[in-house]
Amino acid sequence: MFITEHNFMNPSQLEELRGFIAETDLRDGAVTTGGQIVEVKNNRELTPDERTERARELVLEACNNVTYLPHALLPRTVGFPILSVYTPGMFYGKHTDSAFWKDDQQTHRSDISCTIFLDDPTTYDGGELVIDTEYGQSTFKLPAGGAVFYPTLFIHQVKEVTRGSRRACVFWIESLIRDPARRSILFDLTKIGNWAAQMAPADAPPRQDLTRVHENLYRMWLEN
Repeated sequence: MFITEHNFMNPSQLEELRGFIAETDLRDGAVTTGGQIVEVKNNRELTPDERTERARELVLEACNNVTYLPHALLPRTVGFPILSVYTPGMFYGKHTDSAFWKDDQQTHRSDISCTIFLDDPTTYDGGELVIDTEYGQSTFKLPAGGAVFYPTLFIHQVKEVTRGSRRACVFWIESLIRDPARRSILFDLTKIGNWAAQMAPADAPPRQDLTRVHENLYRMWLEN
């Protein structure tokens, strides 16, 4: 399930994130990765410091302010964001994100990836996020403050920037439900349940059956 939210971050949150990025604080993005990915990664990233924790707080605020997102993502843990910059000639070739990250000595699965676009798309050329799926490629270049969420299992890339500067914030989520198809089913049932709440009283047998099925699927699919 792909989710695009064009107004994920409000102007204040967006401006604060953009303010964290200064040229003197940036390092070669290849430092944050390893293996074959180094060969295809060409960007600059913010050196982790106290701003990284604040960026995480802003991401969590934004997620909670979009009412449907917690039901769609079912987050258990949200990782520390990476703030990156692409200037002309920079790109991130085809790759798959790591299956896990470490946070406070704990290891977390990367179930859902998110890219937040920090700049007006008219201010730079190139820099599209392109995701390969079994149905073909999906391309994203959202307005400033827009975000795209997608299962981490997909191969993806950032096309070469040819004009201007593309700034982005990326992070990963460990979900309570590992399988993206199951997350999609549960989200659909949540939406149907909201509709049923407007159409039938709480003690109506069809509505009670819907709730029972919904909760039992959670019990079957929740990760320990």
